[in-house]
Amino acid sequence: MIKIPTVKLNNGIDMPIVGYGTAMIDPDELNRVISDAVDVGYRYFDTAPEYGNLAEVGDALRATGIKREELFIATKLPAEGHSYEGAKEVFNKALDMLKMDYVDLYVIHHPLLDYEGFCESWRAMQEFYNEGRCKSIGL
Repeated sequence: MIKIPTVKLNNGIDMPIVGYGTAMIDPDELNRVISDAVDVGYRYFDTAPEYGNLAEVGDALRATGIKREELFIATKLPAEGHSYEGAKEVFNKALDMLKMDYVDLYVIHHPLLDYEGFCESWRAMQEFYNEGRCKSIGL
């Protein structure tokens, strides 16, 4: 197993410099693929509601037996969530589907030119961060 180096984010969180993307993985292969990724050293897993597999990714990660605090999980705010209430709804649903209390990184997936919607989304994301439901936020 390789040890993937980390980079320290500006809030002090260590993030692995290489992550494993979970888009377009055949649902029938997801458990094996994530298990294999963990076996070779991956601890950073990138997800998004648009991938349509949040629940399956969460289940596959739990099945590895790796402690949650040893994993780095990122998910994203999709374009249709750009509003204060929309961001809250999408984020809460993502946590529910992942069956996790927090994610390590929550980012805006597709920044829009809607400045007001973007600011409202960011305000909600700051609340998630302050509540400890995401360890870091970004774009």
